Amino acid sequence: MPFATNKGVRIHYEVFGDGPPLFLHVGAAAEWDLWKLAGYLDRLTEYRLIVIDPRGRGRSDRPETLAAHRMKNYVEDVITILDNLGISRTAFWGHSDGARVGFALAVAHPDRLKALVAVGGHDLPTEYKDRVAFAKYVRENGMGFLDDVYEKSFGKPLPLWYAKRRRRRDPRMFELEMLAWRPWINNWTTYPKIRVPTLIMAGEIEDATGLSKKMAKLMPDARCVILRGLKPGSSDAGLDHLGGLMRSDLSIRYAGPFLREHSR
Repeated sequence: MPFATNKGVRIHYEVFGDGPPLFLHVGAAAEWDLWKLAGYLDRLTEYRLIVIDPRGRGRSDRPETLAAHRMKNYVEDVITILDNLGISRTAFWGHSDGARVGFALAVAHPDRLKALVAVGGHDLPTEYKDRVAFAKYVRENGMGFLDDVYEKSFGKPLPLWYAKRRRRRDPRMFELEMLAWRPWINNWTTYPKIRVPTLIMAGEIEDATGLSKKMAKLMPDARCVILRGLKPGSSDAGLDHLGGLMRSDLSIRYAGPFLREHSR
């Protein structure tokens, strides 16, 4: 079981397949195996996939301070793993907070990225206020309710192997991430600095006001795709925040050609 150590914090990661490297980073409250659940490991077989348990989750260490959860540490965790594997440059695919890690990585280490796919990483005007409220809710109620959220977007009951792992989630780690990223929330001065080729994607329900398109226009080399389509087994007309990730067949339809263009 591979680990990378960044300033004393051990970060668990896994590697699957051969080919050009592609780093997959989950959003808040998820571990690496969400990519497996959503079918990416089966569909992205032409790549060497690097998946991560972000700090505070899964088999990674759980640092207890707000400072340990600043964005720079999440970025350094990625760089440490790439260095461990001897990878000088990689494509990167992040969802939600994972997309935000990708943005920060592209600003701090553009030389390490070939391409960036960012799904659901846009910020609503109330984003940080919502994060504070969400952290408070989870602190008081725990994280069990998220199983229902995942099932709705997955379109069927969660498999037992995934549900069992979710029960080990730590509400305190989720709270620290929600609060520690304040400088990176609604910071629109960041996007013009991102010169890495970027594909921004969002579900049509989660981004009804077109924020993703506005982000892409600020970047020198970016394009935007709005994911549209019914969830399997659902009558909902469109894709929500998590649905844009869980429909790997749909997201890869657009991200696949982009990655082949830029990751070789």
